[in-house]
Amino acid sequence: MADFLKSLRIKGVEIDPVGATTDQILKYNGVKFVAATGGGASVSVSDTAPASPTEGDLWFESDTGKTFVYYDSYWVETGTGASYPVINSVSLTTNSATTIYSFVKTDTRSAELLIQVTQGSKYTVSKILLIHDGTTATLAEYGVIELGTTRIPLNISTTISGSNVLVQATVTDASTTNATVKVTPTLLPV
Repeated sequence: MADFLKSLRIKGVEIDPVGATTDQILKYNGVKFVAATGGGASVSVSDTAPASPTEGDLWFESDTGKTFVYYDSYWVETGTGASYPVINSVSLTTNSATTIYSFVKTDTRSAELLIQVTQGSKYTVSKILLIHDGTTATLAEYGVIELGTTRIPLNISTTISGSNVLVQATVTDASTTNATVKVTPTLLPV
């Protein structure tokens, strides 16, 4: 900035460009416009939460597509608007238990999962409430709505495996195994 331009007034408001650099914005400090300084927040993109965050940091969880802001010692999910993002979609092709969603047990104590199942022209949607104590996990399914001629033969269960809580689905009809399960979770921290 030229030395001759130390300060400028527009309609009585001072604009002080001293210290401003290329591509830097000016902000009003209550008295005059001055060079803006960064807020210090960081933005991270990863599957796991950043270590040692500070208030206001942002984290985009790349495996789920969720965005969080660090506030009051917790990662708080930002609003998702009016629709639910599908977090996980799994095709079931066998009669054995298949993991349809999982989370780290030391991060999350309880969860509510919206589950949609499609099998041919049959459709089911339900909610699952899940809680664990670190060694035992339990769930309850509720709010089941079905469309189609018969119920989709599916069992939802939970277990703990290592450091993860698993939500699993098993098709219980040996003659018709193909089904697609979509899951959208709401997680509550430990």
